[in-house]
Amino acid sequence: MTDLKGLTNKRSGIAAYPLTESDIAAANLCMQEAFPPGEQFPIEQLLRFAAADPARSWLDLWFLDQQFAGFTYTTKVPGDADRTYLAYLAISGALRGQGLGTEILRRVTAENTETLWCLGVPIAATPEYAARTRRLRFYARNGWIDTGIHAIDCGVDFELLTRRRPVPPGTQMDIIKGFWESLAKA
Repeated sequence: MTDLKGLTNKRSGIAAYPLTESDIAAANLCMQEAFPPGEQFPIEQLLRFAAADPARSWLDLWFLDQQFAGFTYTTKVPGDADRTYLAYLAISGALRGQGLGTEILRRVTAENTETLWCLGVPIAATPEYAARTRRLRFYARNGWIDTGIHAIDCGVDFELLTRRRPVPPGTQMDIIKGFWESLAKA
């Protein structure tokens, strides 16, 4: 296991820790490595969205001993301050399997102990099925549970996972649609 004492983050919108062009390039490469094409979103667009509503959305770039390690993107669900959608968690390829994703997930969820964290995981049997299975195992090891809710968004079938409490019926599409609609407006 990697020594994680040197794990730090830069949050979008925090002037004391500005994101550099090389940080953004590293995050875009990580996005391409970690997600299938249908799930990728340019980091620049995520930054624009976070800048448009910094109280509700944030992009964190994570560094281990000052080297890029990965990123997370989270957003509050519109109209419900008790729910946050974890849209992205990605670890740089060379650092995967060393406990970094678990530690980042722990830190991100610890910031919002009263918040329901929801995560969409595509369920369709596609060429990305093996990656989906790895994601589900990772989140299950970290205490996430399947809500039993499935939703189709942008032609992708998603399974909703949570950490805190069940997702009320009828809200699954609000979570996913709210995220994508907000991105489209940014």
